[in-house]
Amino acid sequence: MSRKKPKNAEASAYLTVLEAPLDPIWVTRLDQINDRRLRSHLRRVASYCSANSIRPEQVNDSVISQFADVVAKSGLPRPKQIVRDALKSWNTQVLSIRQWPQVVLTLIKSQKIVGVPFDQLPFSFRQDTESFLTVIGATSLFEAQTRKPLNERSQKDRKQKIAQLVGIFVQAGGNLSAIKYLRDLVTPDAMRRILEHMWNKGLGERNGHNHNRARLLRIIAQHHAKISPTELEPFREAERRFRPKNEGLTPKNRTKLRPFLDDGPCRVIVGLPSKITRTINRTMPTVMDAVRVQSALAVAILLNAPMRIRNLSSLEFHRHVDQIDPHNIHLVIKDSETKNDQDLDYPLGKTAITILDLYKQVYRPLLVKNAQDKDELFISWNGVRKTEVTLSVQLKKFIHEETGYELSPHTFRHLVGLIFLKRYPGEYETVRKLLGHKDIRTTIKFYTGLEIQDAFVRLDNIMDKLGEPIDDN
Repeated sequence: MSRKKPKNAEASAYLTVLEAPLDPIWVTRLDQINDRRLRSHLRRVASYCSANSIRPEQVNDSVISQFADVVAKSGLPRPKQIVRDALKSWNTQVLSIRQWPQVVLTLIKSQKIVGVPFDQLPFSFRQDTESFLTVIGATSLFEAQTRKPLNERSQKDRKQKIAQLVGIFVQAGGNLSAIKYLRDLVTPDAMRRILEHMWNKGLGERNGHNHNRARLLRIIAQHHAKISPTELEPFREAERRFRPKNEGLTPKNRTKLRPFLDDGPCRVIVGLPSKITRTINRTMPTVMDAVRVQSALAVAILLNAPMRIRNLSSLEFHRHVDQIDPHNIHLVIKDSETKNDQDLDYPLGKTAITILDLYKQVYRPLLVKNAQDKDELFISWNGVRKTEVTLSVQLKKFIHEETGYELSPHTFRHLVGLIFLKRYPGEYETVRKLLGHKDIRTTIKFYTGLEIQDAFVRLDNIMDKLGEPIDDN
């Protein structure tokens, strides 16, 4: 193992922890990993845990945070990369090795923005922020409602972004003691300081994250601090400059979807769930088979009901599965559970119903085992509901191994829309409803480029046929 010579005794002590002898339980775990590279990525984690009497099943985000701190102080080169490699390797083993602890670790983000921990901000600021996040806006029947209520998830996201904005303010030379209330963050001087710092220090890249931060700053100023339209206009313009140039599908997702302009790859994906149920050995069901059937069920559901991964991972039998009769089943999701506050009602097709019944009767019980059954569809080997990240990683790996195509659950939604538009060109409104988009302009932006490519493919076919030799006989 390559190492950098420590600069001082303290760094040397930290490095010693990262190279400590392995506990036998960790030796056993690492021996399960066939890939030498992935095994080496976890070697320092194993040493750190061995030195601190931490067993594999006790590893969580908190342990990894402490491990990352030791790596940073050890003098090793590229400490962040060391931690990221370890996290990726761990999550790979979660899906690859049956006996591996079923805990998906949170990847460390490589962003340059570090927010001030919300609980370390002044009580008055936190109280003011809670008021901003929970007040609806309209207080009487005839008063105009300028802001819709935020669900718990959105409140958590905005609270995190506000903490980031405070961090940017401090990085830009602002005095943290001056931020006693949320409105102090959106004075013209504070807003200018924050936005200029984001733009000038390499954080002004036109992407959704930066645009959302600028937009949130403007929303706070407009609706909470009640800044006048005249004072707010320069900051509206700054917000527009942060808006991403590329709208609709990203180039990466366009590349992933391009093969599906041809019907062949589409048939492979659509036929995947049936293929799994045909080839699986039902006479001796195993836990590994249960995971494959679970993945096939998720794909079958997404083909009929292209919902977001958050809703897919949260599905419960009694709450979301409406079985009218054995051949007529709907997935029903209330507006309070969806991103765009719209009810979703998806009738399942014959294949999805067949796999759902097989999974429920034969394979899901193998996963529940002795755990308390909470009625959730997608559960791990220990009977606990799978998180969005876990299920997303599982499906991406499953689809790639079975078909060779790179499709995340998010890209899968766009694939379903593309398949529909190939058969019914121009029916954007139908696709909007299928995908749960609030604005049809969003739907059109996603597919315009791919439809143009499909038009050129069809044009080539027309020209090829017109160019065929004429039989004089």
